[in-house]
Amino acid sequence: MAVTGLGTLVYGLVQGPVDGWTAPDTAAAFTVAALALPAFALVEARGPRPMLDPSLFRDRECRAVTVSCFSSSVALFGGTFFLSLFLQNVLAWSPAGAGVVFLSASVFIVLASPVAAALTVRFGVGLPLTLGLGLDALALTGLSCFGRQAAYADYWWLLPALGAGTGLLFVPATVTLVGRAPASRTGTASAVVDTLREVGGVVGVAALGAVLTGRMRSALHDRATRAGLTRDATEHLVRTVVRDGPVHGSDTGPHPGAAASYIAEWAEDSFVDGLHLALHCGALTLAGTLVLVVVPLSRRRPPAQPE
Repeated sequence: MAVTGLGTLVYGLVQGPVDGWTAPDTAAAFTVAALALPAFALVEARGPRPMLDPSLFRDRECRAVTVSCFSSSVALFGGTFFLSLFLQNVLAWSPAGAGVVFLSASVFIVLASPVAAALTVRFGVGLPLTLGLGLDALALTGLSCFGRQAAYADYWWLLPALGAGTGLLFVPATVTLVGRAPASRTGTASAVVDTLREVGGVVGVAALGAVLTGRMRSALHDRATRAGLTRDATEHLVRTVVRDGPVHGSDTGPHPGAAASYIAEWAEDSFVDGLHLALHCGALTLAGTLVLVVVPLSRRRPPAQPE
């Protein structure tokens, strides 16, 4: 039921911007997800040997770290996935070059992880979660300020911030869930963190992809219409770019007048518009988690440490 629910949810989020949110396949996918996911939660809550132990979520700190782990995965996986496409399809980086750009973020994930563990043990989960969510929200917001003319020197400093924030987020989740779980459930608790991270990543790519695609579609349609393209030519252009990406904007066939020379530029600008909105949504997800989940938790005094 979990696989069915998550699979249909992701399918609906991916196909909605392409086929339409009211298309039969999309509506059917959301219906199945709406039935399967609550059914899975009900079975887990009542089963004698649940795959996902509900008792882990009764503790306030465990709930905070699981929500933070999931929401941060939604924002970060979705954001970085489409940022890599931006680097390659708009800024003309090679796949290897785009990987090198994100290398500084990866290095700071490694450097921040032991710091996160020390902060969790000393101060509780509130402080590292606050720092991690705040840094990543600011980094995604900062990255949303750049467009087709961006140079590496403009945005490089945001990547270490993104990596440091990510490193501060996931270690507290593992430490807290494993530390609070019964000895017989430590393996399950550790697996919950990995599961939330992977599921959040899949949902994030699908959800932010839906946001990006919807915004890119409307922005490209507006640009083509203002330039005088016919309705059929505009719809063909939008379908092609949404299906194949902005790099194929110039391969969509002949267009009247001076519009043809601007097709690729429109496609790239529209992709950037969609990317900016997706990054804003990711940053808002992180900020909302910080305000609604972590700040109330941080007001509590951490448990006294043994001498």
